Amino acid sequence: MTEATRTSAVEPVAVDDGAAARAETASADWTAPSKARDDGWRGSANRDDLSTVQRLRDGRMTDAAVGWAVTLTITLLAFLIRIQNLGYPKNLVFDETYYAKDAWSLLKFGYERNWPDDANAQVVAGTPDVYSSTAEFVVHPPLGKWLIAVGEHWFGMNAFGWRFMACVFG
Repeated sequence: MTEATRTSAVEPVAVDDGAAARAETASADWTAPSKARDDGWRGSANRDDLSTVQRLRDGRMTDAAVGWAVTLTITLLAFLIRIQNLGYPKNLVFDETYYAKDAWSLLKFGYERNWPDDANAQVVAGTPDVYSSTAEFVVHPPLGKWLIAVGEHWFGMNAFGWRFMACVFG
């Protein structure tokens, strides 16, 4: 192939739609970001020279400790809100009738024991040791029950004790 056959027969035509002028203006307004400053901000050497919009666009903190502090503060606030009235109501509610009692027997014996039919009233009254001598039919994995058992070990066999670890672990 010769050089003449490789070149295009049609020459490109320049169209002036103003894009070149806009690009020139945009590049004149743009300044390259400087290296990170000592105060943890990226961007202009003097943040006071930036507009609010530019500061918001450049608002990434480079300090990981600030990110962790904010995250832990929000987590602590959520925990404090969630733990309010954790022991109310004092009765065993819904699945607590199974999990709280199974966790208590896991804590005492290492396996789930059967409970008599009227055990809920006795547990709420403060007499939790009313289980029978036979094993319970186990249908759920034990991790959740063991976590509940830790709360019951720390705070006793009461509404706060059997709900505490569920509050912590969500």
